[in-house]
Amino acid sequence: MNVPKRSFICILTVCIVTSILQAFGFEGFHTYAKFITAGIYLLAFTLVIVWTLRSGKANKNAPMLIILAGMLIHSFYILNTGIYERQHDIGNITQFGDGITNGGHLGYIEYFVKNRHMPDFAPFDVFAYYHPPLHHILASLMVSLNLALKVGYETAFESVQVLTLFYFGILCITVYLILCKLKSDDDKLSIPALAIVCFHPSLIFMSGYLNNDMITLMMTALTIYFCISFIYEKSTKNLLFIALFMGLGAICKLNACIYALPVGIVFIMHMILLIKENDKKELISWFKRYMLFLLICASIGLSFVIRNLIRFHEKPGILSANPDSLQYMGNISLIRRLTIPNTLDLEYPFHSEYAKASTNVWLINLKTSLFGEMRPDIDTTGLVFSRITMIIGLLTSVMMFVVMIYSFIRLINTNVSLGVFLLSAFLTVILSFIAFVIKYPYTCSCDFRYIASALIFSSIALSVSIHKRYLYILNISLLVFSNIFLFVFALTY
Repeated sequence: MNVPKRSFICILTVCIVTSILQAFGFEGFHTYAKFITAGIYLLAFTLVIVWTLRSGKANKNAPMLIILAGMLIHSFYILNTGIYERQHDIGNITQFGDGITNGGHLGYIEYFVKNRHMPDFAPFDVFAYYHPPLHHILASLMVSLNLALKVGYETAFESVQVLTLFYFGILCITVYLILCKLKSDDDKLSIPALAIVCFHPSLIFMSGYLNNDMITLMMTALTIYFCISFIYEKSTKNLLFIALFMGLGAICKLNACIYALPVGIVFIMHMILLIKENDKKELISWFKRYMLFLLICASIGLSFVIRNLIRFHEKPGILSANPDSLQYMGNISLIRRLTIPNTLDLEYPFHSEYAKASTNVWLINLKTSLFGEMRPDIDTTGLVFSRITMIIGLLTSVMMFVVMIYSFIRLINTNVSLGVFLLSAFLTVILSFIAFVIKYPYTCSCDFRYIASALIFSSIALSVSIHKRYLYILNISLLVFSNIFLFVFALTY
């Protein structure tokens, strides 16, 4: 059995165990019971390692162990995270059958549980209903299943975290497959590249979210994988998979559409090559296939947008910026927001939602990638520990950015299409993020979750970089420090 299959079995097992523990109300367990559970998780992982070593396939199964360890850490975090803790635009739920339409992501999911059909009102009439519905529909099915099993109403909504945990597992397998596709699976040092995705703190937070961030990231990873596969093998199968996952990503969250640009560049480069070869038959054949791609991708990805335009005359987007909000940054100069942070920004390691205290987009992005948007009340030791983590994170981020640009440009010399795709995709993520924070100038708009897909490109760049050693040391240090913080935080706050 190969690594992806074994990893998938591990993912399913962890998800089932997590679901059972949630149903028994793990969040309300005594701290001692939680420590015992953590010990059982560690024992189970140790037994898997021992079995792997005894089988003589430790190197071959190392990626599976990394994915399993990541799943266990994510599982433990979400078991300690309720539906109203450390969430974004979460809203609330009431009672089944009360006829009330609640706002936020929870309310959106609850709407499908209660009504079992698409909202029959304009998407901006209730908060968060402007999001495409795929995640919320799947989440409502998970909630309905738990309700049918006589699980408590609020606990049933916690089960949505098992879905996001599953999405995370598929994301990890997809990143592993991307590394294999790039021929880095034979390199033992590619394991830390996979570890970036498996242990990065921002994705641990996202596993606990009940919103559509994790499923969108999973769809994005699948789109990237099949686009890379298409670069290596021009087949209709790969083309249709790109169309499918790009379309599905768009009906999870609209910002998944940004990958249309780098994918389109790959297609254009392919068509230019066919024109140069003067093969009219092949050119016409691929033109037809690209039209089929457009039909499938657009019909899936734009279905929610078209529905709202026809039925409610509503254009896609989110709510307009409000200058009266304490998070509003529009009155702060772009130079101050988008250049080097000042010492005041660096002093406090956690994100402050107020624009007067948080002025630099990139530092907010870094802080939220490490600690989310929380502001814990911790002692001096914890504060020093957090500052060290932030400094390591800052050094790692700057170095990773330089290495990503350098590595992808360098790839162009050996594989033009691959290098151009990776470079254009990464720059599209960064530039679209800058455009987003300019159009919606809030401190919350600077959250790392909006560019979490950059982690996939970090993993790729790290696996193909010629400057691995120092980056590995920094990345491993960052992951160790941040995961220790999250582990303590999950148990004590």
